[in-house]
Amino acid sequence: GGALAGEGFAEEELRLVDSEGRCVATDHGAFVLFNVYIPALCSDNAGRVRYKRLFLRALEARCRALRAAGRAVVVAGDFNISPQPADHFRDCDGTTRARELSDSRVWMKELLAGEGAFVDAFRHCHPDRRAAYTCWNASNGAALTDCGSRIDLVLASGPLRGSIRGCDIRREMILEGSDHVPVWCDLNVEVCNAGEPPALCSSQWLPAGGGKQALITTFAVKRGGPAAEPPKAQSAPRATLKTRSIACFYEVQPRAGGTKRSRGAAWEAARPQERAQPEAVGLGGGPSAPPSSKNAAAAGVWAGILHGAKKVEAPKCRCGLSCKEQEVKKEGRNRGRMFFCCPRPVGSACKFFKWK
Repeated sequence: GGALAGEGFAEEELRLVDSEGRCVATDHGAFVLFNVYIPALCSDNAGRVRYKRLFLRALEARCRALRAAGRAVVVAGDFNISPQPADHFRDCDGTTRARELSDSRVWMKELLAGEGAFVDAFRHCHPDRRAAYTCWNASNGAALTDCGSRIDLVLASGPLRGSIRGCDIRREMILEGSDHVPVWCDLNVEVCNAGEPPALCSSQWLPAGGGKQALITTFAVKRGGPAAEPPKAQSAPRATLKTRSIACFYEVQPRAGGTKRSRGAAWEAARPQERAQPEAVGLGGGPSAPPSSKNAAAAGVWAGILHGAKKVEAPKCRCGLSCKEQEVKKEGRNRGRMFFCCPRPVGSACKFFKWK
């Protein structure tokens, strides 16, 4: 916050930028590394648009201040911005220009333009490679048709341009539970040795034999001393339960001075007509009237609640397949509304659309 105090940021804006923990800065001697997760805009939410613009302004101002002080800077992470049309499957043919004119794309172009500007390490090594993507939409099977985008980037400030020895995408390393793949960059620089880690660094507190779950008592002893053995919990004596017959629930508990009588025996001794199913009786004491249309409608409503509403059969798309059901996520009057579309992965799906 202090480094940006003279850059025209209000205190409230600085707190907002840091509120989501999207940036970690570390000093490696030869360069300062910013590991970032820049916000994505999945809708036209005005608050998120403002936050992303504020985040990009703050990141640029911080990098500019470090470079003015003579420091080299590397910014790496998930930018949620594809730098060039070739870095997004919808733009690679030059027919879509919406992202080309977006605020984020304009910001990125200015960051990479001019003398001594930042260098996109991947494009520095592979200026003409196409379909080099790092992220695919998992909800529509985009990875199956390779309809993705390159939004995981490594940007190096101008002085490091000659130090970039290589940068590439590990497409073969599909990480379970993620729609991204790793990106690596090799810089020919001499990184300073930080020496011993700080006393509060987690590596100082993790016990030997990594991979094992640590006990809370491990963190309450001095480093190098034996960890206190946790007290063994005394298990309470387990009560012995006897299997009881269901008939015991029909027995009448004995009264004071009386004897216990079995309800089951009394029920068996009753006359057969008394054990017969009782006739439905209305509120007035007579036989209940047949259900009215109002009652029938109410019964239908309750049946829908208990057994689920009647499922709408999915129509066929132009491919002849049963459509999949999706929900509108974009802000607006149709947000939350359901619709049908082609089930094929993006890039091979037809243009079928129908509101549910």
